[in-house]
Amino acid sequence: MRETLRRFGSPFSFSVLFHGLIIALFFVSFSNSTQQLAQPPIPETVNATVLDETKVQAEVEKLKLQEENKRAQEQLRQERVEKARRDEAQRLTQLQEKNKIEKQRAQQQAEQNKLEQQAELERIERLREEKQQEQQRLAEIKRQNQKAKKARQIESQRLAELKQKREAEEEKRQLEQERLAEEKKAAEKRAADKQAARDKAAAQQAAEKKAAAERNRKVQEQKRAAAARSQKAIADAKALIQQKVNRNWLRPTTALQGLTCRIQVKLIPGGEVIAARVTRSSGNSAFDRSAEVAVLKASPLPLPAGSELFSLFRNFDFEFKPDS
Repeated sequence: MRETLRRFGSPFSFSVLFHGLIIALFFVSFSNSTQQLAQPPIPETVNATVLDETKVQAEVEKLKLQEENKRAQEQLRQERVEKARRDEAQRLTQLQEKNKIEKQRAQQQAEQNKLEQQAELERIERLREEKQQEQQRLAEIKRQNQKAKKARQIESQRLAELKQKREAEEEKRQLEQERLAEEKKAAEKRAADKQAARDKAAAQQAAEKKAAAERNRKVQEQKRAAAARSQKAIADAKALIQQKVNRNWLRPTTALQGLTCRIQVKLIPGGEVIAARVTRSSGNSAFDRSAEVAVLKASPLPLPAGSELFSLFRNFDFEFKPDS
């Protein structure tokens, strides 16, 4: 209905206006006619009426022209609206085409990224396999080294036992010779001084007891001095071991200050480490592993002089305190 009013509203207004003008002219003419009945007719009245009709006609033409201008402006406005609609439709079409192209590009890029990711995964897998092969190779080398160390250990142990056996036999032979010499000397002395020996038996027994007590005292003093020297040598060796292990230790990034652990260390003659295992953990696996590695890297460890103390270090516990 609004469209109908919009289409016919202007002609209807023109028609109303036109009829309104005619009615106004009618009343004007009627008024003039009334005046003419009262007054004598004059020729100019006809001319005035003609002029009024001319004005009306001019006004009508003016109104028609205005209406045509309005229709032309309305048509121009509708054409502009239509053009704007077509432009918007074209813009939307172009936008849809652009979105389609962008979507295709995104799909192509996603496929490219997928291919690159697949290639990267394959490269990482190759690296993992190469690393695993390298670890197996290093493990095999480590096993060979351990086997060689064990062979050297067995050989060194055999030589040490052979040396100890020879030393024991030599000491036994010397003692036997000394005993025979003493027995021979005693026999000769008993044969020469048999009577004097009986007279001095009591005094000799007392002297022998005193000498034995003196020898026993000296032996005990020697043992105590030897024990003190051994304790000092052991303490010095452990301090040197601590220092050497500390020098070969690398602190892990996760290791806090004050961590300690106990390590069981196995050695062979010469101080070479054949095994290092944490028996009391610090609570930090990286710290425990770094302590074991430090002990292995510090091989050979410093030992006390002399082979009599080696048995104490063949298999001993080591308190690792890097921050002490």
